[in-house]
Amino acid sequence: MSDNPAHVVADALAEVQAMLHDHYECGKYEPAEVLGLINGVMSERSLIQAMYDVGYFPASNPPDAVFTMPEDHG
Repeated sequence: MSDNPAHVVADALAEVQAMLHDHYECGKYEPAEVLGLINGVMSERSLIQAMYDVGYFPASNPPDAVFTMPEDHG
């Protein structure tokens, strides 16, 4: 896996796209299962950090923002 933030985001999107394809075209997952899998991918700290790094999220969120960068506990 690349350390390039754009590659991290692209890899995650490709993974989600593959899951959605498997669900819609192949019937591989139940709706709740595919949503859980996608939620797992989208909540990975490395992806969230990469999304910040490429500018998907603003560098400073307003105090009432719905999303804030989680603290690093590792």
